[in-house]
Amino acid sequence: MMYAGGKGIVVSMLLSAVITMMGLTALAGTRVWPKVQIAAFFPVAIGAGMVAGAAVSGHTDLMLGGSVLVMFATVAVRRFGIPYFFYGFMGWRFLM
Repeated sequence: MMYAGGKGIVVSMLLSAVITMMGLTALAGTRVWPKVQIAAFFPVAIGAGMVAGAAVSGHTDLMLGGSVLVMFATVAVRRFGIPYFFYGFMGWRFLM
């Protein structure tokens, strides 16, 4: 098992805090079933951003182009409603 060191621990803590803040904001309703439906796709949005970020790491031109595409998709998906706003934001956040 590899040890990430102090910087790795700080990064994981910050990512966890970001996920928590976005999740709490997205799930700020009163009914339970819509919250479950919204939260079920959080891992998909985060995973898509992380996979895209890992795929282009080390290639500056691809990173810049990927950032533009993901930002465009993040803004475009907002028109489908509040849950998609958070899905897009999570995907964009974890691309960086």
